[in-house]
Amino acid sequence: MTIRGKWAWTLMALLVVSIGVNVFALGAFAAWRHMGPARFGGGMERSMDRETAEQARQYFKSAFKAHRDEIREAGRAIRQARRKAGETMRAETLDEQALAVDLEALQQANAEAQRVFEGVMIEAARAMPDELRRKVDWRFLGRRGHHRGKRGGPGH
Repeated sequence: MTIRGKWAWTLMALLVVSIGVNVFALGAFAAWRHMGPARFGGGMERSMDRETAEQARQYFKSAFKAHRDEIREAGRAIRQARRKAGETMRAETLDEQALAVDLEALQQANAEAQRVFEGVMIEAARAMPDELRRKVDWRFLGRRGHHRGKRGGPGH
């Protein structure tokens, strides 16, 4: 079946324009991601100037690497505790005592993950030269989950 007439040419022109706009938008987005605003590091580095963050990165990286197994275990414990609490919440009848136990286990897992994270930060700070340590913006220590675009730490 052949489509003819003025409306067919109009429809074809609209399709071509639409494809052109989509290709342009995709190209613009790709260019912005590649050449757009500087994005460096995760949440802990966003509040620092680029030079400080780049100097401090090696210390953070080596401290995290040294405690990789502990960090992974803390993350697994949090995921397992969340899963268990979720299963309790989805049960046919709500067992409040079991839920309280599961939530307590989740709280303990979160506290352990925080302890591990703080230990890693202490190790990184200890390894840094004093001048660099004083320049690092340590306010990220109190924030939880504000940088979830990247992996948000243990259990995320």
